[in-house]
Amino acid sequence: QSVQFYKQMGTPVYIRPLSKHQELVQPWHSDEKGFIPLLKWHGLDQSELSHEDEKSFGPMGGGYGSYLVK
Repeated sequence: QSVQFYKQMGTPVYIRPLSKHQELVQPWHSDEKGFIPLLKWHGLDQSELSHEDEKSFGPMGGGYGSYLVK
């Protein structure tokens, strides 16, 4: 549903496995913390998500983030 929502707005979203993200950022790589769920990265509790958020983006808030280093 999230992909369709963004597509209707004219902004495509690509769902990729973590291994693909690691490949795409080369020669950069994650810092020592690696890729972590966005909720954990921002210090938010899962209860911060509305039912719609969880339905659209999943229980961990829609992906992972990382600080990249070269």
